[in-house]
Amino acid sequence: MLRFLIAIGIVVGVAVVLGMTLPHRPSFYFQTLALLAIGTGGLYHFLSKVRTSNPDFFVQLYLATIALKFLAYGVYLGIVIWKDRPGAIENVVFFMIAYIIFTALEVFFLWRKVNT
Repeated sequence: MLRFLIAIGIVVGVAVVLGMTLPHRPSFYFQTLALLAIGTGGLYHFLSKVRTSNPDFFVQLYLATIALKFLAYGVYLGIVIWKDRPGAIENVVFFMIAYIIFTALEVFFLWRKVNT
């Protein structure tokens, strides 16, 4: 768990520094970054506990978390688009890039945990 948190911290740190150096960043840059970091960290913690306590339901719960993430993040993106229609494309593109990075980290660390 500690290595995963360090990896998330590094990604967030790099993204914050990058965001501070950009002349123009999406209006929901830091909110999106925080949501994805906290969401990914929480789901990884939950799935790690499920893996150790009840491994028979790991795959089903993992798939259920993916569905819940899509619903929750869809609502979030809907709010972002509604609040900042002119900057919607920038916000959604940044969200998708960050989502891919955080999901890749989550899958990588869960894959290592499942196969050890």
